[in-house]
Amino acid sequence: QHAVWLLPLVCVLVISQALFSNVETLTSQNSKTNVDAPMADMASSKPVLILHVGPPKTGSTTLQCTLESLRQELDLDGIVYIGRPECHGMEIAVKVKQEFKLFSMALVDGFDCQKQLIEMEEKQKMEETRAEEQALPSCWNGFLERLKEYQESSTNVIFSDEAMSNRVARTWQYRPDLPYPWATLKATLERIGWDVRILIVHRPLHDYLPSVYIEQYKEGPSKHRL
Repeated sequence: QHAVWLLPLVCVLVISQALFSNVETLTSQNSKTNVDAPMADMASSKPVLILHVGPPKTGSTTLQCTLESLRQELDLDGIVYIGRPECHGMEIAVKVKQEFKLFSMALVDGFDCQKQLIEMEEKQKMEETRAEEQALPSCWNGFLERLKEYQESSTNVIFSDEAMSNRVARTWQYRPDLPYPWATLKATLERIGWDVRILIVHRPLHDYLPSVYIEQYKEGPSKHRL
């Protein structure tokens, strides 16, 4: 039980390490750059995009609500948090909910977007076009505009939605007939200038299964019955 409560803390530490190691790299690179160096060398570091994909029942809600409560502090450090807005007793701004929906449609729930990424993947396998020559998914327009804004302001991004792992695993809720083009998604985001980091939380199976059982069968109007 103690391990479960420690999971969100460990996740926060991992996120911090991923973000601030990038800052340290940028600082060390700049310290070695002389005034005559090309501008390309000065801008070689990319902003970090952390994708926390769950899976469910691994402390995701606690992690998300912790990050939500630290939104102002993260903003001061040049980090924006975009996560599932479901924190009990915490008022979530409409703008925050809208931004999560925008990112979620691009990365999790937008099956049309994923079909376009699959087509990109298939064209690359057939060597019809190189990755850098392919157009970005048309359904990503709003998503790309927002990413560009953060990129131009050197803002790192944390996106958290445990449903993303369900999508990758092709569970029944998320179109099991449609494979998730994970490699193409990551490569495409990196192509447009992001340093993509994936955060997956592990929970021992003997601890995970009872939690799933309780979640499915505990009292409530929307719960299953044995």
